[in-house]
Amino acid sequence: MAWRRGNSPNNMRRFINNNSPAIGQEFKKELSNRMRIVTQHMQRKVDNDVAGGGVPFTGKSMYFNFKKISDYKTVNQIIVLPNQTSYLKYILDPAYRHVNEGKIIPYKNAKLTKQGNITQLRSRTQTDKYKKVKSKNGTTYLIDTTKKSSKRNPKLAREKRVIGYYGSVGRKPLFDFYDETEKKVIEQLRTLRGTFDYRWRN
Repeated sequence: MAWRRGNSPNNMRRFINNNSPAIGQEFKKELSNRMRIVTQHMQRKVDNDVAGGGVPFTGKSMYFNFKKISDYKTVNQIIVLPNQTSYLKYILDPAYRHVNEGKIIPYKNAKLTKQGNITQLRSRTQTDKYKKVKSKNGTTYLIDTTKKSSKRNPKLAREKRVIGYYGSVGRKPLFDFYDETEKKVIEQLRTLRGTFDYRWRN
């Protein structure tokens, strides 16, 4: 399907009438392809901008979704998954810029990944190698149960078992996710002709 230059307006009208379903399908396909590009760009930007690079779990935080509402209306969605949103919002959403995040703060004994997270935190917590312990002063600690206590110096042994403690910290923003996404969407739509409506949903 192609339009040839030099044809008359009547020829153009007939061409559009004869090929309107195919033209509409090609337009919707092109629009979806461009929104996929935006989704991929945003995922790469998060991965690249995070100190030390994003972990695999963060690298799967966004996906593209296509919904057909009717023969004339479609919805293209860029979605951030709920589990990743729970921590990404502190560094991507301006509304959380001054909100502290509750998390495990590593102690000096903890082995850290290049991203600054406690190594094997999830797996060791699931197997009870790391456990929560609440002290008399109300602070909750994460301890390494594989390290034994000592009768000779119990205080030092307890300190060596501490991997981290539960506290509240502020995060340094990476970038404004909404602003960056909107710029990329406009960039992709600039060379398309049609009626578009884009909105944010929490």
